[in-house]
Amino acid sequence: MSSFIRGIVPVNQYGSYLLPILTGIDQSKTTGGNVDNRAMLNWEENWNTQEMKTMLSSGSKYCPLPFPKSLRLRTCGKGYMKKKRMKKLNRRMRRLRCDMEEISEEQKKIKEGQRQVREKFEAIELECEHLRKETNLIIQQSMSTQIRLALMFQILKARENQEFDKAAQLTCALREVIARENQQRNASKN
Repeated sequence: MSSFIRGIVPVNQYGSYLLPILTGIDQSKTTGGNVDNRAMLNWEENWNTQEMKTMLSSGSKYCPLPFPKSLRLRTCGKGYMKKKRMKKLNRRMRRLRCDMEEISEEQKKIKEGQRQVREKFEAIELECEHLRKETNLIIQQSMSTQIRLALMFQILKARENQEFDKAAQLTCALREVIARENQQRNASKN
């Protein structure tokens, strides 16, 4: 009596592989270990069918090889697994490098923005300082103008009241104030 499982090896609940039951194997001969060549050919032909490929790609619990996974890994070689790990590692490293480049570009943009803001603040500070100086100059000029106007008004009042000696004193004081202002203006220009 013989049966056929289409060349796949089912996995039991413990993860070990069950031996395939191939077409053409006589149950009485299995104890002796004899296998018919036709059975092996049939098994290989059925393995290459589209149905088998879809069954295996769909994530079923069947494996095409009749020996344990640990043995298969040992026979495939550790180099394959190492290459696979290295590929994953290289992929991850490439992603990290790309991320680092993006972060460095963003940091450069941020630094450039900070530099521009700093330059704008410095320009604003210079302008404020210039405005302060102009304001102080205008205040000084308005004060000196008020002093001159007050002196001129007192001179006119003294002449009106015919106090000529007081008018002469106020005129001298006015001349001194004007001379002092001219000296300050000349000193600030130099």
